[in-house]
Amino acid sequence: MPPICPDIRENAEYGAATVPLALHIIGCPCNPTDPIPHDDLLSLKKLAGEGRMEEVKIILGWEIHMRKLMIALPEFRHVAWS
Repeated sequence: MPPICPDIRENAEYGAATVPLALHIIGCPCNPTDPIPHDDLLSLKKLAGEGRMEEVKIILGWEIHMRKLMIALPEFRHVAWS
């Protein structure tokens, strides 16, 4: 779930916080009195590795260039498919 936002004032910081906020809301915050215990959906280790905002990101095998508004097949995928 890549966050996309225009780089105006503090939008980049707000955009980076949207994915953790959405996961927290969807996963309903952990309550110790719940009859079925469950873990929090947000993984800080995964968020630091894959969830940060970038101009070029590989999503579902496609290389997406946010600044150029371009979608391309990465070189290693092109070699594998051809």
